[in-house]
Amino acid sequence: MTHATARANTARLAVAALALLAPEAALAVATPAPGEYALRLDADLSAAVVAPGPCQALVSEAAPALCLSLGAEEGERQYQRNFLVPSLEVPLFVIALNWANRLAGNEWAVVNGFNTFWEHLFHGPWVYDTDDIQTNFSLHPYNGSVYFNMARSSGLDFWWSFGYAFAGSLLWELGAEVEPPSKNDQVMTSVGGAFIGEALYRSFALILTGGGGEPGFWREASAFVVSPAAGFNRLLFGDRYRTPVWDDHPRVFYRLSLGGGVARNNTPDGRRQDGGYAVGTVEIECGQPADRSFRVRRPFDAFMLRLSVGGAGPIGPGGTTQVHGAIAGWRLDAGPFSGIWGIAGNYDFINAGVYRVGSAALGLDATGEFDLSDSVSLRTSLSVLAVLMGAAGSTAQPQGGRDYHVGPGGQANLDLRLLLGATAMLELTSRQFVIGPAAFPGWEDITYGTLGGYLRLVGPHAVALIANSSRRTARYPDVPDVKQNASVLSLSYVWLSDRWFGAARPGAAP
Repeated sequence: MTHATARANTARLAVAALALLAPEAALAVATPAPGEYALRLDADLSAAVVAPGPCQALVSEAAPALCLSLGAEEGERQYQRNFLVPSLEVPLFVIALNWANRLAGNEWAVVNGFNTFWEHLFHGPWVYDTDDIQTNFSLHPYNGSVYFNMARSSGLDFWWSFGYAFAGSLLWELGAEVEPPSKNDQVMTSVGGAFIGEALYRSFALILTGGGGEPGFWREASAFVVSPAAGFNRLLFGDRYRTPVWDDHPRVFYRLSLGGGVARNNTPDGRRQDGGYAVGTVEIECGQPADRSFRVRRPFDAFMLRLSVGGAGPIGPGGTTQVHGAIAGWRLDAGPFSGIWGIAGNYDFINAGVYRVGSAALGLDATGEFDLSDSVSLRTSLSVLAVLMGAAGSTAQPQGGRDYHVGPGGQANLDLRLLLGATAMLELTSRQFVIGPAAFPGWEDITYGTLGGYLRLVGPHAVALIANSSRRTARYPDVPDVKQNASVLSLSYVWLSDRWFGAARPGAAP
């Protein structure tokens, strides 16, 4: 065997090993993107960074070579990404947020520089903190979405951006607070932040690309409000780091509603309170799993984002933030049913006025549509999820303590939608939460659901009668069970973006 043949065989083994260890990187690139460089591994095992140009022209005819793409998302070589930008932005944001809290007079933010970081890193201890439930399960996930979108708007994919959310949360927990690092904050900021962040990033892209042509001031401003981190990077870099989701042009169904009604609250001590209530809701559904050509290629190719706010009446101010997205999915088509099944991520924060519940969950999901006739269909979504971190409890917050359960648990989601052509829709949604005894003994059992009827008036305009009901049972070992429930009945005006109420059918408006 000649030395040249031995070197070629060794190169083949090296190429095969790299292909097994990093299959994405081992894919040969036909044409690197502008400004992208390729790493060439020749048969003599020499490596060199080469200038942009067709990778095939760099491959020797006599021996195999491996070209590794550096700087573009797999399968979409025309897109650029930048790791340096979020690597600077995330720690700078952590520092700025710490200093803002110092100026606000928050003593927990007066850290001792690197000494605090070092002490927390090696000695901890990691704990379940006693901050109020809204801070831990609403504000922390939103902060995580900022870290996430600093990376996402720099051209990075979902998984890399999740890494930056995790790192940003870790920097905060170890170095930006004098209190011990928090287990629940680390999970909610990174996992909840990634789920919220991806939904907001895709909504940001939909706003900028959905109106056709170059976005004007109001679209730019609206997108900035939806994701300030992505908007800031857009001001710096324009479209340089746009990702493939900008060019997917998915099917999107928007609902905006505003209305009012009556509310009832049954308190733990047996009292009943009644009064008026006002509510507003924004809902985005992106992707159409019931379309048999639909495929989940990237996390959140199909997702739902629901935001609602309400107030007045006996149950006080309240609202919900719900995010549900397909992490990985496969086709599930059988007879009249068409849809997908797979792994889904879920974030909820529900403020029912008399109590609150929050969760970041991951589990199995099936979503699709039954065609019952030419004009009638039933859209279904069922999820069974493991709550990675959750919390549930009343709205009252004792000084220096915690009155809510926090820890892992389970969650089940059911959504049913009977679509009656372009005329009407009946909708049932339900959430069941069970939060376990991680921080202290006891359980929380929460059920939250809505039942609504929608009737189209003309064009995109409709009216809806919606009943909302929720129940909480808290079980502690040394005290009687705590029971609460609340309900709202409201009449709302609804604007609909789709004449078929989001159904998958030929001729439906995109």
